[in-house]
Amino acid sequence: MANPKWRETAELIGIASIVASLVFVGLQLKQAQDFAIAGQYLDQASLMVEATNGRMQNEPLMRDYGERLIATGEFPEEEPIDPLVVAARVHAAGNSLTILDNDHFQYLSGFQSEEAWRSNRQILKEILSSRFGRFSYEQGKESERASFSALCELIIKEIESESAKRP
Repeated sequence: MANPKWRETAELIGIASIVASLVFVGLQLKQAQDFAIAGQYLDQASLMVEATNGRMQNEPLMRDYGERLIATGEFPEEEPIDPLVVAARVHAAGNSLTILDNDHFQYLSGFQSEEAWRSNRQILKEILSSRFGRFSYEQGKESERASFSALCELIIKEIESESAKRP
């Protein structure tokens, strides 16, 4: 009689081991998929930054873009501002937003620490505090990931709230 109980117990342990192994394999597959998606997102962000940097090397294109930006009236200056400077600042802000969007994705995916993200969030706040950063965000927010766009909107509200409190 003791033998069948031992056999049943061994079978239950075997079944539990198989289930545990399958759960472990499933978790490994999920992690591998998460790594692949994060890598793909990083590659995409890198391509976007490279493309923008390439445009920044073309002075006539940048001058034209800067002149069109100045014509919007978004960048009033007490003295004339160089169109190349305006274009470069808007492009640099856009690059920074792309990088920070990727960092935010990496953070949400668990691939960036809380401490690192807090630092990056502060950088994002500084970018969105500048008129060039805010302009760049507003121009491209329709193409941002929903979670990053929601974060940017939250930070913009924080900035506006802090500005309203200042005398």
